[in-house]
Amino acid sequence: MRAARSGTYWEFWRLMRDSSERGERPPLIVIENVVGMLYGSNFRVLCDSLAAIGMQFGALVVDARYFLPQSRPRVFVVAVDSRVDCSPLVSEEPDASVPWFSKAIRSAHARLPDALKEWWRWWKLPQPTSVVQPVDEVIEEVPVGVQWHEPEETSRLLAMMTDVNLRKIRLAKERNQSVGFLYKRMRRGIQRAEVRFDGVAGCLRTPQGGSSRQTVLLLDNDRIMSRLLSPREAARLMGVPDSFHLPTKYNDAYRAIGDGVAVPVVRWLSDQLLVNLTCLCRLSDVVKHGNCQGSIGQRRPSSTSFDHSVSSNRSAVAT
Repeated sequence: MRAARSGTYWEFWRLMRDSSERGERPPLIVIENVVGMLYGSNFRVLCDSLAAIGMQFGALVVDARYFLPQSRPRVFVVAVDSRVDCSPLVSEEPDASVPWFSKAIRSAHARLPDALKEWWRWWKLPQPTSVVQPVDEVIEEVPVGVQWHEPEETSRLLAMMTDVNLRKIRLAKERNQSVGFLYKRMRRGIQRAEVRFDGVAGCLRTPQGGSSRQTVLLLDNDRIMSRLLSPREAARLMGVPDSFHLPTKYNDAYRAIGDGVAVPVVRWLSDQLLVNLTCLCRLSDVVKHGNCQGSIGQRRPSSTSFDHSVSSNRSAVAT
């Protein structure tokens, strides 16, 4: 398998390899990607590449919906210099009571060869406790950068819905739910409009094609109004404060937001794990002396031979 978008990762990996050989590699690395990276050979190659530069690692899936009104599951791979004692922050088995170790994570771990499992760490993380902002508060009263559709366009979108989705709108009216989100999807070769009124927006993406741009539906008494999600609303769904400057052009602003990471997710991960790992790294004699070339006795792949295999077959890790 070859991944045309994996080049950025391998350039980053070579920087880490070269830094390791000089004794200058950062003792803590965090990699974020879409959940799809857990399937196929992608994930094993990523784990192999981290072991090759002497890093112990573990992965978790964090969905932004525990912090924001947006469904956005992402994989976070947290890697630490293998000679740092991380035992205070590691469990023997994944904690089944927390949502971070999904079936996809556990399956990806199970497919790793035993030699790589020795480098794996099940990070200790608590249950989510954040109070999620109601989605109604995200919507701008006077949207900037977008306009409400003409009634004809809204009618066209409604005509693209199946009875199941039209029923969702009727139920939302009965429950006095005013804000929903609409997405265009291809179903059996036909473009359909699908809606959700569960108080959560779909995953924000970059504006490549109409289906990736979400449409807001507003139920106002007997009226149904529609428009594109505004750039500021997209930013709010990522936890970005209104003081953050956005590009003037719609697509530029939407791309900047859609390619980002949800701010509260990263803040939570930092508070619950990364800061503590940083403290352990600082307390480590290995890191204090700036020597990042050794290992803790585990057999690891040669970074030189691994680099050669990467050059001959750029497999796996899409960025």
